[in-house]
Amino acid sequence: MLGIDIDSHVAHFRRKVAEADPERMGSLPAQFLVRLLARLARYEEALEVALAHFPHARSADLACPTATELCRFAGRFDRLKELAREREDWLTYAAASLEARTPHD
Repeated sequence: MLGIDIDSHVAHFRRKVAEADPERMGSLPAQFLVRLLARLARYEEALEVALAHFPHARSADLACPTATELCRFAGRFDRLKELAREREDWLTYAAASLEARTPHD
């Protein structure tokens, strides 16, 4: 968080996720990594981790942003539309469609 050797620290936590036993730890190591990446504004990377480890988790079950939230943070409304379609969440699909058409700075 201090901006010192960020990539090696992120790599350390990626290794922790890879080495963790999901039967014992669940998705907690991945949630921590997603939370770290989100705090670093590395939303695309955080989204990939979230989709790999807990794609359908609800915010109430997580200690980090959900895949849906990460799509919004990253401005990936195309990916948000895909997730909404998979989940049959038509309201989010419509909102993402409108947002994708709106020019963003």
